[in-house]
Amino acid sequence: METVARERTVVERKGFTLIELLVIISIIALLLAITTTILRRAREQARQVQCRSNLRQLGLARGMYADVCLDWLPRAANHRDPILRRTGARILSS
Repeated sequence: METVARERTVVERKGFTLIELLVIISIIALLLAITTTILRRAREQARQVQCRSNLRQLGLARGMYADVCLDWLPRAANHRDPILRRTGARILSS
């Protein structure tokens, strides 16, 4: 009788149980949520760095223009400016 009882307790496992699969899926979902949050923050920081760099480049270009043109700066373009309308110049807008 004892050998039969021992043979029944030794069962080969051929797969995962439902609980094990649910735990693995929940861990993966948690890691994905953490990763997407970190990536979103990194993307926003990269956008801010690029914007700061663009502003810096515009400031440097403006300073170099003023240096060459005897401290005169170009005036701001205005879509209501009669000179721009008369010459047909276009203002680039983003």
